[in-house]
Amino acid sequence: MKKIIISMFAFALLVTFGTTVAHAQSRFNDSAPMPTITIANDTTNSGSGCWKQSISAKPGDVIAVHIYYENTGSEVARETTLSINPQNSGTVSSLTYSGGVASISGPRATGSASVSLSQSATISYVSGSAAWYPGPTSGPRSVNEGGLFGSSGFNIGDVMPGEQGVLVANFRVGNSSSNNDTPYDSNCRISRFTADDTSINNGNSTRLRWDTTGCDYVDIDSNDEDFRDRSADGTVSVSPRYDTTYTLRAYNSNRKLGDTDTVRVNIRNTVVIDSTTTPQAITTVASILGGYSAQLNGIARPNTTSSTTGAWFEWGVSSSFGSRTNSQVIPLNGGTTYYNAVVSGLTPGTVYYYRAVVQNVNGTAYGDIVRFQTTRATINPVTPVTPPTVIVKTVTVHDTVTANSAPSLLELKVDTMYDRMCIGGMIDYTVTYRNISSQTLTDSVLQITNPKEVTYISSSLGHYEVVDRTLTLDLGSIAPGESGTVIVHARVNSDAIRGNLAVTTASVVYTNSLTRAQEDAIAYSLITVSDSCPNLLGANTFGFGSFLPDTLLEWLLLILVIFALILLARQVYKKKEDK
Repeated sequence: MKKIIISMFAFALLVTFGTTVAHAQSRFNDSAPMPTITIANDTTNSGSGCWKQSISAKPGDVIAVHIYYENTGSEVARETTLSINPQNSGTVSSLTYSGGVASISGPRATGSASVSLSQSATISYVSGSAAWYPGPTSGPRSVNEGGLFGSSGFNIGDVMPGEQGVLVANFRVGNSSSNNDTPYDSNCRISRFTADDTSINNGNSTRLRWDTTGCDYVDIDSNDEDFRDRSADGTVSVSPRYDTTYTLRAYNSNRKLGDTDTVRVNIRNTVVIDSTTTPQAITTVASILGGYSAQLNGIARPNTTSSTTGAWFEWGVSSSFGSRTNSQVIPLNGGTTYYNAVVSGLTPGTVYYYRAVVQNVNGTAYGDIVRFQTTRATINPVTPVTPPTVIVKTVTVHDTVTANSAPSLLELKVDTMYDRMCIGGMIDYTVTYRNISSQTLTDSVLQITNPKEVTYISSSLGHYEVVDRTLTLDLGSIAPGESGTVIVHARVNSDAIRGNLAVTTASVVYTNSLTRAQEDAIAYSLITVSDSCPNLLGANTFGFGSFLPDTLLEWLLLILVIFALILLARQVYKKKEDK
């Protein structure tokens, strides 16, 4: 018996230390949801889901290069750096960007992506455009461009196990070699480029102003929104979500570049002591009704039963919005209310931005800014077009853990075992879908959007985009009775606001094979942020309910448990021998 006990202990130590040694290194992007380096044409194909390994572009287009990183190891990645090359090119017909992420405590993750040009041209980095997103809830942070494009790389510090982030940098394709934009037009000069207020509260706006001499028009670029072909002298209102650098480029009538100038607008950090006294506005995913209209969706939480609460949406082609829907009266029920509004007259294939707004005597609350892209037109625009028939399945939202879509061709649910989320704790979401009709649903796409209160760790299926906090899974055709499940693992952020309602949204867009109408089913999970963990969360001490721990501390705890069991077994065996 003693030999068996000792053998068991030795085996436990072997498994423990063997596993610890095997995972003692930080790793980047091992089985990560997306490649290290991807690229997109921001001019012709904006929006999420457009990151590719190769694209095409023409002179005047702006292309974006995207570095993704995720520490998939079990140890901290020390002194992590990000790099992209080249910064600028000569006259080329194609260009390959390379780079990646490196750490002094683990192997380097590299990648490459290429752009093919319609005609030979230069490609130049847009100064000030690089932005680092260290997590899904933080805004873009400034980048050391010398490090990013140099041999040392841009140092982002230590990356914890499971943490992920992205860096995005913009590059502009110049004119063709026969009409190059270098040398620039020295007669085109910027005499002023300013912001009325360079430090504003989140949700507020400021106005950019510029004057030029010898120029015919200007472009303004930023990480969040762009303004093209503006007058040589003018103003524009902007509502940045994060600290943002705006770059003004002035051109002559032949599109030769003249002066360039920048101005930065910072967002003041505001501290909310207790969110339960103010209303809460939550922007959820939009329902795309073809190329000409969309349904904007949101959730209002008045946090009062004594005064009238109104709710509406602000929307437009940029985060400055410019349009708003009519105000709706929210019931005085003390809970949460799902509301929506349909906007029409949209342009096919265009990216739009919107956010939910809720207002009562306790203040005005703004939801996150969410973007969507209308369907691209496939019919000759000269021919009168009747917008396609679209059915949007409504959703009844209850003030409980899960809200399910109303019965339709597709049953959709978002479930979690917790009734509240613990600050700093772990949480799982289970999304299930089932075709409850007798027909096949085609062109089906599932999207799961995490709340800003959590950081995505991993999922059983799908591709996750950090910036939009959205997991996308192409389901294709769903046969009658066919079902599926996607599990999302996340960590509750330490800066999540106590008392806030965190909403996870799942939506499936599919085509009815009989009517050929596009239908949209949406489901929510609503959980309140709390200081205290649910009892069930204790089961996740070793990571998502799995048996094997993820960190050295958890392995040591497991060793102590095994050692205690051995001592207990020895005591029991000794008593039996004494008898």
